[in-house]
Amino acid sequence: MKTCRLYFLLLAMLLAMPMTVSANHVVTEINIDSLTKAAEQGDVEAQKQLGEWYLFDKDVALKWYLKAAEQGDVEAQRELGFQYYVEKNYTESAKWYLKAAEQGDADAQCDLGDLYYYGKGVKQDYAESAKWYLKAAVQGKDRAQDYLGNLYRDGDGVKKDYTEAVKWYLKAAEQGNASAQTSLGLCYEEGDGVKQDYTEAAEWYRKAAEQGDDNAQVLLGLCYEEGDGVKQDYAEASKWYLKAAEQGYYLAQRCLADLYVNGKGVKQDYSNAAKWYRKAADQGDDGAQMRLGLCYATGNGVKQNLSEAASLIFKGLTKKVWFVVFVLLLVIVVFIFLYKKYIKAGFKKSQSIIITIVYLLGLIPVFFFAFLLGYVYGHFGFSFLDFSDYLILVCIPLAIYLVCVLIAYLLKKKWKISSKISSISPESEKETLESTIIDGKD
Repeated sequence: MKTCRLYFLLLAMLLAMPMTVSANHVVTEINIDSLTKAAEQGDVEAQKQLGEWYLFDKDVALKWYLKAAEQGDVEAQRELGFQYYVEKNYTESAKWYLKAAEQGDADAQCDLGDLYYYGKGVKQDYAESAKWYLKAAVQGKDRAQDYLGNLYRDGDGVKKDYTEAVKWYLKAAEQGNASAQTSLGLCYEEGDGVKQDYTEAAEWYRKAAEQGDDNAQVLLGLCYEEGDGVKQDYAEASKWYLKAAEQGYYLAQRCLADLYVNGKGVKQDYSNAAKWYRKAADQGDDGAQMRLGLCYATGNGVKQNLSEAASLIFKGLTKKVWFVVFVLLLVIVVFIFLYKKYIKAGFKKSQSIIITIVYLLGLIPVFFFAFLLGYVYGHFGFSFLDFSDYLILVCIPLAIYLVCVLIAYLLKKKWKISSKISSISPESEKETLESTIIDGKD
């Protein structure tokens, strides 16, 4: 009996489905017709509903939103600003956001602040941006509060004021804004605008990290790795690095790879380390490029490839501005010192330049390999390299240096002999010869 009832129930549902769909379709058609009639008669709500309905056809949607916006409807004005922004018509976008913002719409005020900050559709103006963010922020708009905090932190459009930045970050953070929570955590970590407090910093990072903020996840991971504000826990650090790394954040990918290299919080695994270094390196991270280059140089986690190693290390080094500037200054100072030394020793200018360059060609590899050794020790410890690797890192630059010293020595010797010979004039040779003949006669 129960089975029969179930069959009848299923049959009734199946028969009812097309009827329901058909009824809904009729109702939709009737609604659109009635909305269109009302909209054509100037009904603002109908115009907005039609604008929303026709979003699949932007031209029609914009037509109805425009009719509502021209009647002063703030929602329609804001929506027009958004739709024009999506279409990358920033001038029109700014025009309609302004109309809505002047009516006190917090969302439009915040969006208009964005346009002034980035200079889209309007001339870039941080002060104007701050003005509109403030209007939205005092209405409780958390995104505006966060951005206003950024302006006070950086001193863009307003006088730099960390205390004021913290005030606005806190308002947004308390509303659950992840970006503001992260920024507030940084203020506590650095002691900007508040008393330095690593524990408080870690708590705010956690709130943002749990919402999926990749920056906060990395910062929380660093707290666990260093033991700042929390008990040191490499496994917990690796957990948060992984969450951010899977979102594609290069810094998290590099930090996670470092843990795999050193076996901290995870089982030591050079292959996994190389995988994450590669992901970060492909995004242009110089630190990851350097580390991946060292993996290729040693064959740790990847097949040894010295040309790939050299390419990656060179890429990484050239992005380190301080390193490039330091090397250039060092080369200039050493060049001037050696050049003056050989000029004083009686060598010609061209000879002094050549000898100096030869010496520099020997010194640069020594400096470069010494830097690499320091880099390896600082990031991985000496266990990362085998004894043979260290032997190569020491012997290659030393051999290059000794060859260059030998070449410079031979050049100096050759040019000294040449200068002595050239210093003997024909007149002095004649006088010497005559005195020799006279001495022989005597």
